[in-house]
Amino acid sequence: MLEGENLAWSISFLFPLSTPFSVSLVQAALTQLVSVPANPGETVKITCSGSSGSYGWYQQKAPSSAPVTVIYCDDERPSNIPSRFSGSTSGSTSTLTITGVQAEDEAVYYCGSYDSSAAILGGRYLLDHKTEPSGPVTTRPFNKLSLLPMLLL
Repeated sequence: MLEGENLAWSISFLFPLSTPFSVSLVQAALTQLVSVPANPGETVKITCSGSSGSYGWYQQKAPSSAPVTVIYCDDERPSNIPSRFSGSTSGSTSTLTITGVQAEDEAVYYCGSYDSSAAILGGRYLLDHKTEPSGPVTTRPFNKLSLLPMLLL
């Protein structure tokens, strides 16, 4: 895909998907894309806030493919997901951390918050190409006032 130490790639962060169950992704495409730069090997932290429910993080590598769960129940990682992916939640804020981002991590990422009766929709972020090395990249949490309910199918 890309070669060289100083090259980076695009990772889209789309907030959110909601539950690990069937949900509609139609509203997700309507959120604004915000660009965040990063290089291979850097640590990326993406925050999602505004809900008191449990959080999950999902990865979609192609528009026609199904999202894959990378974090569920705030900080649990499925056995097939690399250990560079980790999740944490403090209060109403969840953080997905990718330690040592790799080219294969290029994807759209969804953050979702869910409880027994509701799912939450937020904003989306794009981790963009960058040519100069730097430290960890952290996104700003989106404004909880922008959260919208998401309909379950």
